[in-house]
Amino acid sequence: MRLVQQLPLPLRAFAAASAVVVLLLVLVAALTAHGKTYYDFVRDVIVPLVGPIVAICVPTLFFYLIPLLQNQQKAAVDLFSAYHGEDMRRARNEAWNHFVTEGRELAEPDRNARLDAYLRYLTEPETARKIPPEQDELYQRVSRVLDFFVIVNGCLERGTVDAGMVRAFLGFYYLWWRDEILTPFRQRPLTSKRSMPLWWQPFESLDSACRSNAVSKVP
Repeated sequence: MRLVQQLPLPLRAFAAASAVVVLLLVLVAALTAHGKTYYDFVRDVIVPLVGPIVAICVPTLFFYLIPLLQNQQKAAVDLFSAYHGEDMRRARNEAWNHFVTEGRELAEPDRNARLDAYLRYLTEPETARKIPPEQDELYQRVSRVLDFFVIVNGCLERGTVDAGMVRAFLGFYYLWWRDEILTPFRQRPLTSKRSMPLWWQPFESLDSACRSNAVSKVP
């Protein structure tokens, strides 16, 4: 079942249609096999179908499905390495501290002001920005983390990464980032829809992959 789920939708549709055709051929042959014994029916109908089925399934397994699963697992390992790299760890910690740890100590208007300041940074033209270098560096780090979730969601949508491995290493963290940072951002008004961040819309594939994870309050 897991192998079938890894197949792209067009290939799954083709496999299902082929199975239906084979079953119909067998059914028609059974209805028209007047007077044939069970042995004769198997010899004349079932056995001739075995060769073409094996000729299709075995190459598909060895030359498509197995390499696909290996590539998906390698992609998950690469994403794991990127997420737990030193630069990303620093980016996650600084972003979490700015918007969540420190934000919880602020009054709601001040907390919202931090969110709005970052959104303006993303949506206003660069020529209109007046931001200290330290703040710019912080916002770059925040963007790096949020863009990482965009990439992971895109990989899951296209079936290029193993969803179970992603859930194992990312679900613990992502759900808290979604609830504590992404959701508050998405609830703020945008000044321009044309410059909407790629993470503004919910990550349906990433949400689905991580939904079953238990979470703890760790960024």
